[in-house]
Amino acid sequence: MALSVFCFGAVNGLVCVAIPQDCLDKHIGSGDLGLIAAFLPLGYALGCFFLGRLLSGATGKHVVAGGLLLALGAIGTMPFCQAAPGYIACQFAYGIASGAFWPFTSAWMLDFQTPAIGKTKILRFYNVGWTSGTASGSYIGGVICRAFSPTTVFYTALGVVAVNLAVVLTITATRAALANAGAEEGRDTARKVSFGVLFAAVLANLCVLATRTIVIFNFPELNKYFDGSPERQGLLVAGGLAGQLTAFLIGHLYEPFLGMRRMYVALGVCLVAINLAFSLTTADWILFPAVILMGFTAAVAFQKGILAATMHFKTVRLGTSVHEMVIGLGGLAPILGGALIVAARARGAEELTALRTPFMAMVALSLLALAVQVVLVTRRMHERALLPEPAAADR
Repeated sequence: MALSVFCFGAVNGLVCVAIPQDCLDKHIGSGDLGLIAAFLPLGYALGCFFLGRLLSGATGKHVVAGGLLLALGAIGTMPFCQAAPGYIACQFAYGIASGAFWPFTSAWMLDFQTPAIGKTKILRFYNVGWTSGTASGSYIGGVICRAFSPTTVFYTALGVVAVNLAVVLTITATRAALANAGAEEGRDTARKVSFGVLFAAVLANLCVLATRTIVIFNFPELNKYFDGSPERQGLLVAGGLAGQLTAFLIGHLYEPFLGMRRMYVALGVCLVAINLAFSLTTADWILFPAVILMGFTAAVAFQKGILAATMHFKTVRLGTSVHEMVIGLGGLAPILGGALIVAARARGAEELTALRTPFMAMVALSLLALAVQVVLVTRRMHERALLPEPAAADR
């Protein structure tokens, strides 16, 4: 299953590099580019919510296989799009396909828990798989764009989806994550994480995801303004994912501190520094360390979110569905980023200032979110920890 997660992560990386470059080649503007970017996470959020409810009794294997088939259709149509509406439809369909893959796959993987391999260890495999896959896909996508074209990247992604489908069909279907099967465990763990702790983790995820998706979808215009190559954009995305992968690999070091107030403060300070870096400079020696730091913050926020969700809601699948829906909502930031750029231009701002506006806005939002998190996270030890005591052996 880790191979399947790696493959779909690689597809995400390839598509995320190809879409903005293909749109820029076809002279699609900032507002439309932000809208196109936002429809993938919108489809993803809706897919997680509705598929999680409508298919609550289906085995993960069948839902995941259906999602991969839908991904084949969506990505296969992308090379033929010539205007924003076509890209929007494809992105929305691909988002729904992703909603059928990620929450169901993570819950499916948790079906294989044993006394020797607990929840946190399985989540590390899951996180390392999708992060390394997305990093690889992002870098390879940038190289292919430079050597060939974005169209070639789309066809490469199609091949990876086909391989992924073949892998999924060989894995045994299980039912342990279904609602009735997980109810007892869910009721037992729900008391360990309050809604306040869950909401603080959600805010952390949203801020990190907004920053990352702005880097992926809004920064290409700023990169092009300074004559940066598509490969440089791919390297920035891959650098962030490399930082995230490294953080996941050493996750046992920070997992005991995930619910602490000091961890939220550290995340908030890092997010402010990252967005200030993109607001003030385009120097590689600053931006590459910034995206690596972004990867670390993303890993910590992601782990906070998925643990809090699976420990707050009464079933594992409900928890993973809600967590992944939050991931989708965080990806809506590019539509706001594109709108901010357009508004800044309309007010007569210089082009460079307009292109940096989304990052300036994220500085303010990160500080606001941090203030809310500090209020929500209690100082009492037994309420702030996101890991239940029985899981200590897994660390």
